[in-house]
Amino acid sequence: MVEVSEYTDLITSEHNDKTKFVGTVELSVQPFVDMQNLLLSMPDKYDLDQSVGAQLDTDGLWIGVSRYVNLPITNVYFSWDTNNLGWEQGVWQGEFDPSDAVSTLDDDTFRLLLKARVIANKWNGVAAQAYPALEVLFSGSGTPNTDILLYDFLDMSMAFIISGQWPSAVFQAVLTQGELGLKPAGVTVHYLKVATDGASAVGIDIAADLAGGWDTGTLLIPV
Repeated sequence: MVEVSEYTDLITSEHNDKTKFVGTVELSVQPFVDMQNLLLSMPDKYDLDQSVGAQLDTDGLWIGVSRYVNLPITNVYFSWDTNNLGWEQGVWQGEFDPSDAVSTLDDDTFRLLLKARVIANKWNGVAAQAYPALEVLFSGSGTPNTDILLYDFLDMSMAFIISGQWPSAVFQAVLTQGELGLKPAGVTVHYLKVATDGASAVGIDIAADLAGGWDTGTLLIPV
């Protein structure tokens, strides 16, 4: 941190005992001291671990992701076989009624997304190398038992599979809308999750925390 004294200490002995002279120098250099201190503080203001509000938004512009996410509108429109959304219960969705609503991520959630996107920006396209970014995002999602499995169908398509505890709608939307940028060029991506919250995915010849066999694993549904 720059101090005014760094300048007043340079006043020669002929003038350093003159109160008004010293005061004039202090007044003259104070704006420059303030500017230097502001510039020195800039790295911390935009550090992902310390920045907040508008500074995080600026970080997002550099990194390539926004804090605004489209979330599906649920439990509002009329639906068959859904409790409390049947006849005279659910709202009929008109031609121009939206299916999604824009949600603004809070600073903590947005910071997680930014850190994960920084890792994803260095992704080399290999499926196994995508896990570090997914781990950063979902380890802080508020659902510690959420696991993400990548599966390559070997036909230019792949799937992100949510196993275990379902994350919140916000984190599901972040994944399905491609906010992490984990999509190889020319490859179709499917987003699936276990049909039962907290269960593992069904898998054949797989013995892992992410998947289990019949009577252990759960079938998958689209996110």
